[in-house]
Amino acid sequence: MPYLLLPLLLALHSADAAPKTASIPTQDVYAHDGEVKTTTGAMHFAVVGDSRAAVASDKVSGRVSIEGAEQAIVADIAATVEDSRLKFAVLLGNMVATGSTGELKNFTKEWVAALAGSDIAEGGGTRVKSVPVCGVTDRSGDEWLTGFGAAFPGVGANIGANRVASWYTFDVSADGKVWRFVVLDTDKAALGSRWEEQMAWIEGAMKGKYDHVLVFMNQPKLTLAKGAKDNDGGGPVELLDTVEQSTDLNAIVGVFSGNTGSNEIFLPGGRLGEAYINVSSGAPAATLSRWRTNPELKLESIYDLQLIKAFDHAVDVRGLAEGTVDHAKARGSYEGFIGEYEGRAFPIAGWWNVSIAGDTLTLDFRMWDPSGTSDAGNGTLDTVYHADWDKKDGWKIGADAK
Repeated sequence: MPYLLLPLLLALHSADAAPKTASIPTQDVYAHDGEVKTTTGAMHFAVVGDSRAAVASDKVSGRVSIEGAEQAIVADIAATVEDSRLKFAVLLGNMVATGSTGELKNFTKEWVAALAGSDIAEGGGTRVKSVPVCGVTDRSGDEWLTGFGAAFPGVGANIGANRVASWYTFDVSADGKVWRFVVLDTDKAALGSRWEEQMAWIEGAMKGKYDHVLVFMNQPKLTLAKGAKDNDGGGPVELLDTVEQSTDLNAIVGVFSGNTGSNEIFLPGGRLGEAYINVSSGAPAATLSRWRTNPELKLESIYDLQLIKAFDHAVDVRGLAEGTVDHAKARGSYEGFIGEYEGRAFPIAGWWNVSIAGDTLTLDFRMWDPSGTSDAGNGTLDTVYHADWDKKDGWKIGADAK
């Protein structure tokens, strides 16, 4: 083969493999970079995380596919739109296994009942707009995010040259106080030179008048999920440190992340510090440790208690194996070891119902129960955990979920 033909053939192959943007259904984006939304009273929104299909690395990390969770979560959000007055859904990335045209079409088909967009939902009904975060797998095969940008038109900060940015901010004025939403891309290695663009953008993006900050990222700063890592690649901490340096002390109330295969909440700074919430909404499930000693980290104690209650229910209803029970409760043959909720037996999948109003925020975790009965046969969801935050007293955790 003549050497000069090789670049041409590679270019043609790349063009053929790239997403075909014209055929990708579009999702309605709730807010664009720098936009300000205003509401009287509370603003209610959903936060969902990984919903992708299985990928090769799941086997290595021990993540196990769970059937029916994503469908049940979509149905639950769709049913909650009217009751809870949801306005939008934050999608914390890993929506698809790859950024291909087919995968993005499948995502629309699976989420059309809950997310507003170009495709029409069967049976109609109110749907919510999207606040997308680009995940690690979403850019697989779509390095320049052409498919991501086609699926979410106008998303991201303006970085010129018809490129798609995976970072942006917008403000929500709710009951007289302004909450700044900051969407970041933690995948430092994949971004390459765009990483420095994002870092340089943060200082200017955090200027202006606002009262509180919520951060949304595709990888966590902290996690106890097996197969996931704290601060993977260094991006999460570097970004959060830069945001903290660019805003007022204690302005950050919560940091939401994906890419863990489980749902977690941590309060490492106590009730007056920010919460770290990791979300997984139907992707293959990871085994979740309840604590670790080096470096020290544990699930928020009431959250862990509520998971134990849900676990005990699963033992009664589904007859989980004795070894699985001992593993979760660190007893029997597991005495002296770390308690762990096994992903294959007790997947912790669901979504978070969030509201902001003035100087307050509320969180409800809606957890999937595969043994629950529903018309579609995909299990049910129940609120198993509730938390409140206010500017004066910080986080207040209810022992009983609402």
